[in-house]
Amino acid sequence: MQAFPAIGDEKQTLHITSYNEFHMTNDADLFRFDGVGWPLYQGGKIHHYNAYFDSIERTVVQSEGEARLAKKRRKQVTELRDRTYRLAWRDVAQPTDLRSLIATILPRGVFAGNTLNLAEIVLDSSPTLESEIISGINVIFSSFIADFFIRQRISRHVNAFILKSLPVPRDVEAIRELGRLALPLYCGEEFEAFRGGLEQLDDERQRLKLIAQLDACTARLYELSYEEYQAVLGGFPLVAEEQKKHCLLAFKELLFGEI
Repeated sequence: MQAFPAIGDEKQTLHITSYNEFHMTNDADLFRFDGVGWPLYQGGKIHHYNAYFDSIERTVVQSEGEARLAKKRRKQVTELRDRTYRLAWRDVAQPTDLRSLIATILPRGVFAGNTLNLAEIVLDSSPTLESEIISGINVIFSSFIADFFIRQRISRHVNAFILKSLPVPRDVEAIRELGRLALPLYCGEEFEAFRGGLEQLDDERQRLKLIAQLDACTARLYELSYEEYQAVLGGFPLVAEEQKKHCLLAFKELLFGEI
């Protein structure tokens, strides 16, 4: 993995920057519990390819929230990214958890608390809103390979400094293809535009199969051998053996050129 540049390396054509939005204590005066305003996401509300892992309790009135964020970030309201699809990952995690690096795409028109870190993806010197690129980076972040790297470097937090040190291959077309394959996984009406007309994939077994295929494709992108990929999967003792078998089978098929 170390042969590839870090995802936070701003010298690369494709890289990320990171930011946070609301502090759960310092900005608590903005938070509502009556459902009025935009949802306020926190780390525990998301999981891999799932922006609806748990219900949202807090909201923030859009105008008030954007005014506060614009002041904090010294930007115009029109420069904020809260009205776009964004990649986010949980801040709180431990290396002994089932999974440590948990990321997904957030729907448009939401805010985030500081237990979620947000990534802005830069391509060719400009932030990109291209669904396939955003999705492709999410596939890499959601992979066992990326998680294996991260969980060896954390104690209780996946902070931005650690994530930005993650080595990532820069084959942009391969990342686009990963992102394209993953589009059906983003479910809900809010993601119709992000999927670009593709039907969402609801069946849980088919979802797990596709996620395993994506993980195997990511291992191939990292140029891992079968033995290396097997060792990576062995670093997750709490993950169901059936899911690991799906990943290894998909990787074998890739190695022999059957898919």
